[in-house]
Amino acid sequence: MRPRTLDHVALWVAERDPIADFVTAHLGMHVIERTDKFTLVGSDARRGKLTLFEAEGPRERGALKHIGLRVSDLRAAIAELPENLAVEQPREGEAYFDLYEGLRLGLVEGQTDVDYDLDHAALFSRDPTAAARAYERLGFRYAPPGPSEQPPSAVKPSRNFGRDPAASTTIRANRSGSSSRESAAPTTP
Repeated sequence: MRPRTLDHVALWVAERDPIADFVTAHLGMHVIERTDKFTLVGSDARRGKLTLFEAEGPRERGALKHIGLRVSDLRAAIAELPENLAVEQPREGEAYFDLYEGLRLGLVEGQTDVDYDLDHAALFSRDPTAAARAYERLGFRYAPPGPSEQPPSAVKPSRNFGRDPAASTTIRANRSGSSSRESAAPTTP
């Protein structure tokens, strides 16, 4: 298997409407399908989507650290966000913010055919190195750093690398036909 893109991320949430309303109002997405059990949102039906499943709540954060969405113009994408939303920009070309039920989203500037396509999903891991190796066995591969020149798509050791139970592994699809992973400290959004 050689993953080229991330198709969707499934989330089980108690209140799917506020999340769907936010992403359709501020993140260039629209409702693709809505049933009694789930709401499917995305900027394009054939690209990265979020599936919001109805669940008894509230949602627990679990292993999901954040979901990154790719945009061609980060400054323009941030301007579409509500003024009162706390937005963190830890590195050039990246912005992160919290939504409902502990869901954290990120905007990553990069070349894309479709704004707000899925860029990556970051997962907390007790052993980021082992997690990264497991994803490599599934066909994900190393990709060089993105436009920010930071290593968002490479193994990135930290002071707590391999010791911190809250460290994370990021899985990122790469349009060239490969994908990559990042291991980072929990303090990095």
